[in-house]
Amino acid sequence: MERVRPHYGGGSILNVVSEISEHFGVPTGHPPARNLPLDGAASVVLFIVDGLGYRQLMWHLEAGDMPELGRMLERGEMRLAEATSVFPSTTAAALTTLHTAAPPSETGMLGYNLWLPEAGAVSDMISFRNLERGEPLPLTGCLMRVPSLYGRLSEAGIRCRAVNAAGFRNTALTRWHFAGAEYIPYGSLREIPPLTARCAAEPGYTVAYWPEYDRTCHLHGPRGSRARDEIRAVDRAIGELFRSLPQNTALVITADHGQRELSPRKAVLLNGDPYFTRQITAPPAGERTARYLYVLDGAEAGIARHLQKAAEIMPAAEAWSSGLFGGPPAREDFYRRTGDLLAVTRPGWQLNWAFYPGQRKDVHRGGHGGWTAEEMLVPVLAARP
Repeated sequence: MERVRPHYGGGSILNVVSEISEHFGVPTGHPPARNLPLDGAASVVLFIVDGLGYRQLMWHLEAGDMPELGRMLERGEMRLAEATSVFPSTTAAALTTLHTAAPPSETGMLGYNLWLPEAGAVSDMISFRNLERGEPLPLTGCLMRVPSLYGRLSEAGIRCRAVNAAGFRNTALTRWHFAGAEYIPYGSLREIPPLTARCAAEPGYTVAYWPEYDRTCHLHGPRGSRARDEIRAVDRAIGELFRSLPQNTALVITADHGQRELSPRKAVLLNGDPYFTRQITAPPAGERTARYLYVLDGAEAGIARHLQKAAEIMPAAEAWSSGLFGGPPAREDFYRRTGDLLAVTRPGWQLNWAFYPGQRKDVHRGGHGGWTAEEMLVPVLAARP
């Protein structure tokens, strides 16, 4: 299986936001990408399309699903490059990087579901809920180890705005990510272009977020008709936004990660595997395609053999030492969040764990979190309208 490693040294989403921050005079401590047309821009807009991988974008363009963007590329109005996501290639980790300009090794956001020693349970890192009890996590502030990028920019006199869903406004994750930014809520995705253009009329940094493409791909697959319908809506929004942005604005469009196709026939419910459940010391964490496993001493080789049809197994210590998460952990307890073994699934496979009965039949047709090119490569589109 092809492995794509995060390119934290200059070719990842970390470096994209580092370049934007450096443009406004605020270094992040990480190398900038140095390939964005930002010179002289008083206003910068970053439009994040959740789940839109580079290979998906190219497939949609070839299929004719994105005529607006296709014309812009043909006319040279938009330039296209690729970057890597972070690892794991998942929303909780990657969006946190985009909003803090720090890799997962520094933020501690190492997956969608994480074993938190301080909570004594596996927790959902988007809703900040204890999955085993179904309760909100207490003291979520202690999980927010890195300040928001917008707070640092605001301290430097840069006005920041976040165009995001009204329903996300008061969540703990949103309060962390957008601290220091003015929150501009939308009730409908159609509102994103006009709200974003209005923000960009004044100097500063505006971030807009489109969440629905990722959700659609999870439920229906990244190459299904529903995903094609959704990307057509994204394409219309890109065209409208491009035409309505004022001069002296730089537009950057990227994603947090991509998506790969998953097969319901290759879905493994780990709760229903007697051998597996006897070898673990805590429920699996991480993603369907990249699980952190907590196993009994001496059980590592047996688990690797047992799961070899569905997944590649790497010791978690090797994942850290190889720089997969962006460097050594900022805190020693981050090691415990990644368990003993990392299980990255092979093409089509997903490793599921049900924390409550309703999840036992919860099978996705699209997923992310692993190191395939479909998951790891994202587009970086840039223009000066």
